[in-house]
Amino acid sequence: MVLDQGEMEWEGYVRFGERFGELAVDPFVDGGIQGFPEIMSLIKDADEGGYNFGGTWHTDGSYLERPGAYTILWGREVPPFGGDTAFANLEMAYQTLSDGLKQTLLGLRVLHETRGPKARTRLPRPGDYAVSFGVEDDDYDVIKALHPALRKHNHTGRTSLFINPVYCIEFEGWSEEESRGLLQHLSEHALRPAFTARMRWEPGAVMIWDNRSTMHYAIGDYYGYRRAMYRLAVKGDAVLPADAI
Repeated sequence: MVLDQGEMEWEGYVRFGERFGELAVDPFVDGGIQGFPEIMSLIKDADEGGYNFGGTWHTDGSYLERPGAYTILWGREVPPFGGDTAFANLEMAYQTLSDGLKQTLLGLRVLHETRGPKARTRLPRPGDYAVSFGVEDDDYDVIKALHPALRKHNHTGRTSLFINPVYCIEFEGWSEEESRGLLQHLSEHALRPAFTARMRWEPGAVMIWDNRSTMHYAIGDYYGYRRAMYRLAVKGDAVLPADAI
């Protein structure tokens, strides 16, 4: 879908997003659009190097008790090359696990966690926000939730591997050290090229994806060009284990 910048302004964009469900406001990030807290502006100027927001494989809001269902991303200004968004299919990742590993994961839950400064900011980092900003221990909030390693989609009923390398800390009842190897293996398995695809942006394009069965990654290979994206997040449901009836 492609939307002309003049055809849809902020109010229209929010109305468009509301067609897919109730919109969420990020607990840490000030979206930067006055009067529209639901919209998160993700802007990187042409001469801005260094950190690239979203430049790690992750699933939006997996640390929430009810992680988001859909993410909607509008590319109002995109570079002439680069700046793609890559996706990993977590349904395919699950389907290609061995039967033994599927059985092992069926009863496991994973701790998803993030920390962020109590004062919201326009310059977030995924994962450990507090460390990235040099925030003192007393000045950050922690959001965390336990979710099944294998989740059943709330609408399709299909099973996905529900892990990501940014927010997943440890398996319930396991130490972080014990969990590290298996979490790394699952992440590497899920990110096999055969399970991935990428979105090549054009001005005005809108991408909608389902966080219940994907990870994604913002590729920061466009130094010298401006990229201005605007994100909406649609609230999700409770995470169902794969063996839920």
